[in-house]
Amino acid sequence: MNSLRRVVGILLAMTFVAFALPSYGGATDKLYSIDVDPTGVVDQYGTQLRATVSNASPLQGNSQFSFVNLSVNLGWTLNPAGPVVITESGNPSPGGQPDFSVPGHLIISNLYPVKPQQSLTVTFYVNSSACGEGIWSVVATTGSNGGGDIFTVADESANDRSTLIPCGQLTCNTALTVQYGAGVTVTRGPNWDGTTACAATDVFMTDTLTTNQKAYGDWKVSDAPSGAFRYGFTGSLTNPKVAWFDTNGDPFIAGGNPNLPAFVYVNANPALICNPPNSQGDFFGRMYGKTVAFVSPTTTKFQIDPTGGVQKPPTLPVYAMLNGEVVQVTKWVTATNTVTVVRARAGTAADPPGGAPAGTALMYTPFGVTTVASTNLPVNIQVKMCVTPDSPHGVSGFGGSGDWTYHDVGDGYFGGD
Repeated sequence: MNSLRRVVGILLAMTFVAFALPSYGGATDKLYSIDVDPTGVVDQYGTQLRATVSNASPLQGNSQFSFVNLSVNLGWTLNPAGPVVITESGNPSPGGQPDFSVPGHLIISNLYPVKPQQSLTVTFYVNSSACGEGIWSVVATTGSNGGGDIFTVADESANDRSTLIPCGQLTCNTALTVQYGAGVTVTRGPNWDGTTACAATDVFMTDTLTTNQKAYGDWKVSDAPSGAFRYGFTGSLTNPKVAWFDTNGDPFIAGGNPNLPAFVYVNANPALICNPPNSQGDFFGRMYGKTVAFVSPTTTKFQIDPTGGVQKPPTLPVYAMLNGEVVQVTKWVTATNTVTVVRARAGTAADPPGGAPAGTALMYTPFGVTTVASTNLPVNIQVKMCVTPDSPHGVSGFGGSGDWTYHDVGDGYFGGD
């Protein structure tokens, strides 16, 4: 994740509200705004949140609400065992009654009416399994038990419906399992470029696979700029897809807008199927060997020292990484460990520009380069996400029920239709 950005799912939230609303009529001067944020408290009850629902109706009017129904779009559990504090414009609520009986909802009835330009604030807990980015909706009504007129949002752009909670922290070669939704296991492997700095980074997984066949894997990129992740889960997908850039072509990892994913379909582009595994049997970037001497920007044949590296690939050609440059290995003389490569593939260039010093790692990569164009994905692009070849598929392509595995170095979405 880039700078812990918030994905404010406005369209999702509006759709979620539309399905949640009762069929009341209501005057347009009955307006609300909402803000939901973590308080910073994490304890035996889980993560404490603070929700503020403000009556944004004109001050000269008489629109007031006495009931709110807060709900979240993810499979989070709101914890009724945690303390709930309800205040109205800074004062303890004289009558608000919390109700957690509907999963994913906090209903507060019998409020002392919240008048125009006043607010309701409630602190409550989601349990420790809640993580990722939840988008909140609210129903506020004039009736104390949910009846009467319903309030509408005053200015969607001024609302903060998003609550971002890390699923945990990962260093290289560690894993965690998300405890809601499809139960995605997130594994952080070694860095894709061979660097060894592996500071712990916050990891987020926004999982709607069981409801919307989609999940978003995210991490704090500033802590892990070369991070490489594997997402595994058991489930059913049709027409699997991924997205690591937005509809403007901007990568999420470099500040693109994850609210506008440009999905690309695995069955439409073979580059989205991971390359065969390395000799350790996985799809993480691992070193073949280190350059024995300086490699100039135009050198196409050089020797590597394979000590500590994975084995020579069984078939050629294969793509590999030389720092940030994509090269294609076309020949490998085992006796001397001399490789012949095509340089600067997929629009990359020598890295560093003056050439690679001795000791630079030549890296296995699971990520191929597009040779055919498909929707949102032109030719000669190295992909940043892929699905492993052993994921469910049949004669007509990938799709079906079973164990799915995706690899990601792009901070991206995965799932299907």
